[in-house]
Amino acid sequence: MVTPDFLAVGHLSCDIIDGRRILGGSASYASLTARKLGRKAGILTAIADDFPFLDLLHDITIRTIPSKSTTTFRNIYHDGLREQFISDIARSIGPSDIPERWLEAQIVYLCPIANEGIPETTACFQASLVGVGAQGWFRKWDSTGRVCKADWNSAVSVAKAADVIVYSELDTDAPYELAGNLSRHCPIIVVTRSSQGADLFTDGKRIHVPAFEIEEVDPTGAGDVFAASFLIQYQYSRDAISSAKFACCAASFVCEKEGTEGIPTLEMVYKRLRQYDEVYSASLL
Repeated sequence: MVTPDFLAVGHLSCDIIDGRRILGGSASYASLTARKLGRKAGILTAIADDFPFLDLLHDITIRTIPSKSTTTFRNIYHDGLREQFISDIARSIGPSDIPERWLEAQIVYLCPIANEGIPETTACFQASLVGVGAQGWFRKWDSTGRVCKADWNSAVSVAKAADVIVYSELDTDAPYELAGNLSRHCPIIVVTRSSQGADLFTDGKRIHVPAFEIEEVDPTGAGDVFAASFLIQYQYSRDAISSAKFACCAASFVCEKEGTEGIPTLEMVYKRLRQYDEVYSASLL
């Protein structure tokens, strides 16, 4: 099995929007972003045999853990805010599920969406740039499947094994206090702020990076496109601010279309980055 340059670990999902099923899951958005940006992408996931969207993930190496069900979300948007209901959940993913050769992946993005990522998995990738999309560890749901916020109890242990952690300001009630605490254990914490951009916590500083202004159609997956783009650019540049600018430009594209349709190519991101620099660079000096 080919070792990916960029490995996403998490559930692929079916997302239901307005009664239609589309490809979802942080691992899908992240790996498709990596593929579009010219990286050799892979996914470690758990899905049922009838998962309908594998054809959309062509040219991505997928290691599938058999599961009786596929994680399924119903997403409802109210004035830009998302209400979610979960109806099915695939099995968890842990250290024993990782192919040995994949432990050497250059970039790893651990991105649970329904608490499926066993926290100990973070420490398995000793030779990799390890990024964490923490959203799925902030989730719980009631008897109706309605998703709401939860405490991330494994945050410190995960942070000690990660290089970059990304989550939304909407994932927790105290996102910046948490970022300050986690920055004592992890070199880079990124709190995304939707149309406001993102805040970096690194080297003892908090740095705001504005978003690229667009007309929003569907923000689903933007955080994962941001995270994947940030990790890819950071591996190349080792510059957190320039990587966040690059990631803001990449994420802006996916918001302009529904689902994964808007994920951009490298050329598209660089073109938009030139526009971004003309408008915003002075505010980052």
